Amino acid sequence: MADISYLDDIFSIVHEERIRRAEAEGIYSLGVTEEDRSEAVRWANGRELQNIEHDSGCALLMEKLRSLAERDIDNFVDTIKISPLEKDRILEAHMDAYSSSRVYNWLRNEIELDREAAKNVPQVIKEGYLLTKGTPVGPAE
Repeated sequence: MADISYLDDIFSIVHEERIRRAEAEGIYSLGVTEEDRSEAVRWANGRELQNIEHDSGCALLMEKLRSLAERDIDNFVDTIKISPLEKDRILEAHMDAYSSSRVYNWLRNEIELDREAAKNVPQVIKEGYLLTKGTPVGPAE
């Protein structure tokens, strides 16, 4: 079975980085909803992706994940050649193929969502920027 324990570390780092970015943007001090925070974090991630997406390390990571998924799927397809009585080997190959393809597809989807989110500045970021500049956000009284 493929060792994908390193993915827990990657997910943990990504989560911590999202929180750090949100705090850096001053989002937590505005009393906004979790949905607004998520939108702002996704926007910040998309902006960060714009800086690194042409980096060979990012492309290499995606290629490694894709090739891992393809290899595991090929290995699962090859189980057609073994006896159905070897259920453990078949189940192990299925779990490897399923998990590696899920991780690759999840990450690819997350990156695409972050890229799309970076195209429009969320309202909560606009309001936060105005608040930090001392400009009133609401209607004039």
